[in-house]
Order: sequence, then structure tokens, then C-alpha cells
Amino acid sequence: MNLQTELAGRPWALHRETFESLIRSTNAAGPGIKLPAQPSRKRVEGGVAIIEIAGPITPRASILSMLFGGTDLQTIQYELDSALADSSVKKIMLNIDSPGGAVAGISEMGDRIYASRSVKPIEAFVSGMGASAAYWLAAATSRIVVSDTAMVGSIGVVGTVVDDRVRQGMEGIIFHEIVSSTAPKKRPDPSTQEGRAVLQDGIDSLASVFTAKVATYRGVSENKVISDFGQGGVLIGIAAVRAGMADRIGTFESVVGSPGAVPVPAVAATGQPQAALSVEDSCAAQWRNDPKIRAEFSSLESFTAYTRAAHAGHARITTGRVVSGR
Repeated sequence: MNLQTELAGRPWALHRETFESLIRSTNAAGPGIKLPAQPSRKRVEGGVAIIEIAGPITPRASILSMLFGGTDLQTIQYELDSALADSSVKKIMLNIDSPGGAVAGISEMGDRIYASRSVKPIEAFVSGMGASAAYWLAAATSRIVVSDTAMVGSIGVVGTVVDDRVRQGMEGIIFHEIVSSTAPKKRPDPSTQEGRAVLQDGIDSLASVFTAKVATYRGVSENKVISDFGQGGVLIGIAAVRAGMADRIGTFESVVGSPGAVPVPAVAATGQPQAALSVEDSCAAQWRNDPKIRAEFSSLESFTAYTRAAHAGHARITTGRVVSGR
């Protein structure tokens, strides 16, 4: 019996058994049938790089993910790096509709997204579902926008142990496992209290990492994540916003058309946040690096003033002119 760990919400569009089988099979396949990352699905609209995260999330591309659909972390990483290096891209958007996926690689990918927020604004839009592993990635962005019917959350880890000893016995098959005497916890038996406790500790340890990362990304306490962020369930639309799991209700078009959240600095290797990046510093960096901004605004001061007003919701574009007020 092997414990398979998953970060999976309730896959409404895919039978639970099919989803779990896909994740387990992809994990078990390992590098033996590993395929190159799938061709990039990133597209750029109006200076916004859109990275699609749809279906089950797996560590790498595989034959199974190609057959059943889904997104692999290799492709997400490639598209993120490409968008960060593209000077025409001013903002990055994760377009998410996923029930979650495998544990492997998700924490590292989340940290990569979080660190990249100091380079360019990164936002997430959840249209249908942003659950578990998918919410982990969404939480790492600068801002989460959800549709009014979107389901987000499912913060937790699921462990599945397949015990087919009864079937084996009926078929006359007997497996004898000999575990080294110095590793008594290598094959814990979930049918015993001791074995189940060992497995539960492992699941809880993974879940604590999930909780801590979401708390860091969203700038809240771990206690708030545990008590208010659905307790393993999903919250829908405005309820997710009120709980602090998302930032606002919106549409795909509203995220593409918005100026984007001001980039924030990455977390230092010590785990402590670096000094906050001021609006003035962010605007100065954009002013230096983007000739289009210098051409559009008469001075750095006017660009900074517009940025402040835009983020406060007190500026809009009308017939080519920046208008303050509502």
C-alpha cells in the first residue's frame, strides 16, 4: 500500500475517481514516460500575458495529461519565465479553472510566482474553480479576481491509501513485504491505530505548509486561514471576497483591462518580507524602463499621480484623456 497525496478540490466536471486515478497514475509514472512540456498556451493581449491553468495540475506533462487534459507545472514555469522576459508584457494574468492536483512542485511554483510579483504585476482570475493546488498558485499572485459564481479554496491535503488485500486474497495472491528493521514507519498500516497516526502526521505536515504559504502570500495570519478560509471547503464569489480569500468580483475582461496591482517585493531567504516597495519607487522603475509611459505622460510626477488615483479607483480613461474623480 502506498500513500498518494493530492491537493484536490471537488472536480465537478470530472468524476472524482477519474481525477484521483489520473493524479495517482501520473505520479506513479515518474520520469519513465515523461514528455517535454506542452507547447506554450500563453497569449498576450494589450500587454497582458495570459497563462491558462485549466483542469488537473500535474508536475510534468505526460501521456495521461495529454489524453485527459490539464496543466503541468513545467509549462506554467516556462510561460511565466517567458512573460517576465518579454518587454512588451506589462502584466501577467493566471486564468484559472482547476480543481487542483498533485502536491509535488506546487510549493516551489507558488514561491516562484510570489517572487516574480516584484518584477511585474501578476494577477489571477478564477472563472469556475480555483481549488486546492490551483488556489495555492492563485494566492501567490498580487491580486485575485473571481467571477460571482467562482468556487475558491479547498485548502488542505488529501491522502489516499489503496488497500486491495481482500481482492488479492480472493484471487489467491499473497504479497509479503519485508521492511528493514531500522525503518518501522516505512510501510504504516492504516488499519491499525499506530499506522493511521503516522499517515495522519504526514498529511497534517503537508497541510501546514499549504496554510503557511497562503497566509504569507495573502498577508494574513495562519489562524485566519484556518478559521476563515473555508476550512477545507470552497467559498463562492462574494463570500470568498468577504473572507479575504479573493480581492474582488470581476470578469476576465476587467482583469485584462485593469492597470494591475503595483508589484511588491519578494520575500527574502530568511522568510521575512523585505521593505515595501513604494508607489513612487515602482513608478520610477516603470518610467525608466518603458518609453511608452514616458511618451504618454508629461512627467514622472503626473504618471505617479495617475497610478495612485487608478489604484484608489479615482481615475478613468475617457476619450484619450486621464480624468480624475468618478
